[in-house]
Amino acid sequence: MIVICEPQCKSFSHEKVNSGFLYALRLAFPNDRLVFYAHYSHIVSIKSILEHDKIYLDNIEYKPIQFSTSFSRLGMFQYRVLLEKILRKSSKNKVDKIFFLSFSAPILYIIKTLKQKRIFANFKFAFVLHGDFENIASDIKEKQQDGVLINSLSLKDKIKKIKFKDAPAKALALIKYYWETKKTAKRAAFGLNYPIKKILFWEHSRYFRYIALSPHILENAKKYIDTDFLNIHTVFFPTVFAPISEQTNQQSVKFAVFGYGNSEKLKEVLSFLYKQKLQQPFEIRIIGMDIIGTEGYENVTCPSRGKPLTRQEMEFYAGDIDLFLILYDERRYRLSCSGSIVESLSYMKPIIHFSNPCINFFNRKEAPIGFIVENAEEYALKMAKIINNYPNFKQQAKEFRDNIYSLRNKYSIPNSTNDLQSCLNW
Repeated sequence: MIVICEPQCKSFSHEKVNSGFLYALRLAFPNDRLVFYAHYSHIVSIKSILEHDKIYLDNIEYKPIQFSTSFSRLGMFQYRVLLEKILRKSSKNKVDKIFFLSFSAPILYIIKTLKQKRIFANFKFAFVLHGDFENIASDIKEKQQDGVLINSLSLKDKIKKIKFKDAPAKALALIKYYWETKKTAKRAAFGLNYPIKKILFWEHSRYFRYIALSPHILENAKKYIDTDFLNIHTVFFPTVFAPISEQTNQQSVKFAVFGYGNSEKLKEVLSFLYKQKLQQPFEIRIIGMDIIGTEGYENVTCPSRGKPLTRQEMEFYAGDIDLFLILYDERRYRLSCSGSIVESLSYMKPIIHFSNPCINFFNRKEAPIGFIVENAEEYALKMAKIINNYPNFKQQAKEFRDNIYSLRNKYSIPNSTNDLQSCLNW
């Protein structure tokens, strides 16, 4: 039996990577029963995405749990009760190994204190590293959420940018976003009592292992910590890739921002783009919700209208897109992996991106999957060149797609099972 726990995510947060891990575990350990503890809403999302991806897991039991991610003294107590209950049930079933799909420093602290009890002394734990791991870097000063810098504009300033006719839907979405950001900020403030780097080393032993979702994370982490001492392994971001699509065949280019995006950086790019001589039609489609500051640009569209899109809807709107726009700069995703690059591999979309430790790892000079630029003006010039010379780009796209195909094969879930087995067999 393999016990898996997702102690933080609700609904469709991390549903793609977590469903990928469940599938990878089934392939890596075909004879073991899987027991998955997660919030009920997350279990619903996991089952939905597995069905969508046509992945059918046998011998798995879903165990709904309740938790609040607003850390406080009360929250810590509630987490301790929950985690101890899971450990005791595992011990009763003669299981002494638990795989956490995410964690925070406070959760890790609780696990390490529970392990000091005699009944749990021989328990082993593996944890997937996500955005919090960025905080081990002493030279990253900006606050981040899942590897993305938290926006500095106030809610008041954001609302001022909304046009009156768009106010109801966009204002509601914006208020919801800031409410979630405020909760994240409170959680981060409490988390200052539990610095991730300190907690990783505190009471560390061979019973603790960690999983980085991309090789670049391990390489960059070596600048700040002893990764061998902490038993950090690499298992590439497990993703059930979408079926291979045909190259687009249309008269004009279509760009897209897929997922969270970065509206402020996009606005900066647009300010340069619209100064160019754009001789052909084009579209920039935001397949997500973050469009603040991009209003007034007639070529920018957003089919979500301020509401979350389902995975099916996102895939539909990505179907006729030529390139994905990845807008993270060199400060982002140094010690975590962006889902944006994984989505580009999944949907066979070439990319334009700023120089970035994560994206650079996949877009290599010897096997490019798109264009790398250094600043917003260069980004806009590259887009303008593609707009005005679309037939030339379509020829380049064939090479990019061939290289993307190779990466899909290299990083497919079946090819990651050995890494997962290596990490969890100890």
